[in-house]
Amino acid sequence: MIRLLRVDDSFLYGKKALLWINATRAKVIVLIDNGLRFDYFAQSLLNMACPPQAELVFLDVEEARAAAVQYRNSREPVIMVAGTFSQLLKLAPSLEGLVRVNVGSVRESSSDELQALKKLREQDMEFEIRDLPEDVPVRLE
Repeated sequence: MIRLLRVDDSFLYGKKALLWINATRAKVIVLIDNGLRFDYFAQSLLNMACPPQAELVFLDVEEARAAAVQYRNSREPVIMVAGTFSQLLKLAPSLEGLVRVNVGSVRESSSDELQALKKLREQDMEFEIRDLPEDVPVRLE
């Protein structure tokens, strides 16, 4: 089951990953980003900073679309993190039933990204800005 769906261009690593893993009890963090998928140096760095109780899985958007059904139907809790709103928009058709999106660090504010966010909101996705589980969530209106 997907316990947390997040948009965060810094992904999850270190203490932040540990706090979200503890809050969701996830054993797998799926990082979805077309650039990161084949950047083995960045993957190595993220793997070194990942808490030992979790496994990182690196997928591009198309791979994530195919895997989303498996993760949705899994008995094991999973965290899915897309690097951008545009990537989440492409993934959205595979996320049936998931309407709440946690927003972490998003530095890209291009018109394409803002359009993707607008389209996601038109699909009745709800967005909350919260970096850490103990932060008070701020709903994006």
